[in-house]
Formats: sequence, C-alpha cells, structure tokens
Amino acid sequence: LFQILPFLEMVLHSTRTSGLKFSQATSLSLGPHELLNLVLPYWSGNFIEKSHFWFRQSWLESIYCGILPLLFAFSAIIFGRRKRMVLFFTGIIFIFLLLSLGNLLPLYQILYQYLPGFSMIRYPVKFFSFVVLGISVLAGFGSDRSDLSDKILKLFSGFILIYAGSFLVFFFNQQRIIPFLKGIYFPDALDTNVSAWADSLSGNFMLVCLITLAGILLIFLLFKEKISTRIFNLGIISLVLIDLFI
Repeated sequence: LFQILPFLEMVLHSTRTSGLKFSQATSLSLGPHELLNLVLPYWSGNFIEKSHFWFRQSWLESIYCGILPLLFAFSAIIFGRRKRMVLFFTGIIFIFLLLSLGNLLPLYQILYQYLPGFSMIRYPVKFFSFVVLGISVLAGFGSDRSDLSDKILKLFSGFILIYAGSFLVFFFNQQRIIPFLKGIYFPDALDTNVSAWADSLSGNFMLVCLITLAGILLIFLLFKEKISTRIFNLGIISLVLIDLFI
C-alpha cells in the first residue's frame, strides 16, 4: 500500500499521462498462431536462438506453461463445470486471453476508449500472465480429482493419440508443410533458420509426447491403486519441473 501514492505521482509525471496512440498501446499483441505454443514449445520460433522470425511480439519469450498443467486444467473445466471457483478461473482465462490478442478484437479498443488509465498500457501480450494464473489454479483442481482418474485417463489418452498422430503427419510431410508455412508466414526468413526451426519442432514434439505418456502412466497407477496419492503428486510435480526446466 505504501507504493500507491508514489506510483500515482510518477504516473502524473509520465509521458503516458495523456494516453498512448492506439497503435502504440496495441503493439506486441499475441498472435493467434502463437497459441499453438501452449501445446508445442517454440512453435513460432525461439527469440534467444534467433529463430524468432514469425512472431507478432517479442515481449514474451514463450507462453508454454507445461503440457500436464494444461491438460489438468482442461480436465477441471470439463469435469468440474459446476464449481464456482472453476467457472471463475475459466472466466479469467477467457477474458485475459482476449485482452492479450490486443487489436485483433474490438474488446481492446472499447476498453482503450472508455476505461480510465487503460490507454496508458502497452504490450497486450502481458495480459497472458493472468491466463497462466488461471491455468495454474485449474491444474491444481484437475490433478486433485483422484475420484475422476478414469475419466482424466481417457482425456489424456485421447490427447496423446491426436498429438502423436499430428506429429507423424508433420514428420512424414515436412517437405510440403514447411515450405507452405514459410510462404505464408515468414517468406523472408533464411532457409538455415527455417531448417533449425523445423528440427527443433521434432524434438519438442517428442518431448511433449514423453512427458504426457509419463503423466498417463502415473494416472493409470493411481487409478489401479498401485501408488499412493502422495507418490502421484510428487511424480506429477517432478514431471512439470523437468518439462519447464528443459
């Protein structure tokens, strides 16, 4: 609380007091194609490794928050819709995801024009931090439903089948898919960068598959009462840490 008055004083002396132009306020909005980074790390390139050639923004390095938290959050939404907390954080995810898209949707322009102070904010992609907050909380709700482990197991299994199938389609059709994407999204990119990007995608595909399969194994063992809830929790937390650390 002791920071509020100094902060307000700073705002009054800021160049943003009169508001930013809409083009400035919406610079570095999250691109729709970047949402694939949620299930495939660095789908749209790696800024640090200089393969960051088809982003709309460069403020946020990656929106990937781990495949297991995402799946557990999804299971909480599907199997726990009647809980007020689940609905609340689902709403948080939805609203701030729309805000992070910036000028792609009219919502941002409405808030820019009518919400006091909103015109002073730049980089809509920063709103994605609230999306990650919502996913994190819902992941906790989803992973805590040991009574639904059979349904969650089916959900995870369905995902891995679709995901692995997508990987095989990509892997065996790279010669057609990569030039197609290059022509649409990054025609001016160097071929060496595109090749490095394609190679990293294959590795990331396999990593996500392995992490998901390990999660499915833990859920299966919990469902069959071969392991305790404590061992299950430690295993899931370890997988999430390994995934994010890599």
